[in-house]
Amino acid sequence: MAIHEQNYVSYDGPLDDGGGWWIFARATFGLAWSLKRTKLLLFLLWIPVLITLGLVFVEYGVRENMPSLQALAGKGEEGLGAGAVTFVLQMQFFSAALLMMASGCGAIAEDLRYRTFQLYFSRPVERWEYILGKFLGISMLCSLVTVVPAVLIGGLRAAYFYRTDLAGPMIKQTLVGIVLSACIAAVVSSVVLGLSSLTRRTGYAVLGWIGVLFVPMVVAAIVGVASSGADTANLTHLAGNFWLLSQGLLDPSPPDVPIIAPMLILVAVSGLALFGIRWRVHKLEGIA
Repeated sequence: MAIHEQNYVSYDGPLDDGGGWWIFARATFGLAWSLKRTKLLLFLLWIPVLITLGLVFVEYGVRENMPSLQALAGKGEEGLGAGAVTFVLQMQFFSAALLMMASGCGAIAEDLRYRTFQLYFSRPVERWEYILGKFLGISMLCSLVTVVPAVLIGGLRAAYFYRTDLAGPMIKQTLVGIVLSACIAAVVSSVVLGLSSLTRRTGYAVLGWIGVLFVPMVVAAIVGVASSGADTANLTHLAGNFWLLSQGLLDPSPPDVPIIAPMLILVAVSGLALFGIRWRVHKLEGIA
């Protein structure tokens, strides 16, 4: 039974301009963090991060102490170069995707299923605060496998090579890596929340997220074979667009695709997902 059908009298006083969104963000993050599967998956996903941190020590040792093996560490003026940064970013993307499958797809679906919106909006909060809070909560969760590793890995590399001739390229790679890691968290969070807002069943949201990830990748493989490996095939899926962005920003020989193309696609996908969330929340029924 809806709240307004139980003689509930809605609040009609002044509304606080802020604060509700942060409560939603903390609650969303805290609920996901409380799940055992979240902690277990984070432990597993951080193993490659720790290995990568160890490789930074190896890279520095090779360049400083074994000049004859410098070729193994990458191009002379770029360190490991765009290839290594792109690989780490792809690893972060799929880590965020797995984490969302385990702990993020029910962020809005469970509210729809258990009708907790009536409790939320019986308080003096705005609907945009709910949307912003959910987005920030899921983004913070994604950041644990994207932004935080990027800061650690990139910061360590930049600190090690700060006084060498590689300082400029390393700092550039670090900044690009951190920015793209934040973009990965934002895009993944928005798409997952958009899917979660479409159903009351978390399982359906998970299946939808798997479809969003892998169906376009199959299409990309088909297009790639048909076009003899053209870079445009990567425009059909999220991971490919991030690959094009990282290569375009870091590689001296960027892909044939203009860098603005993957940018526009990612912005459009995120915007469409956020619009879907807004539409769903503003169409809720049974709220006082």
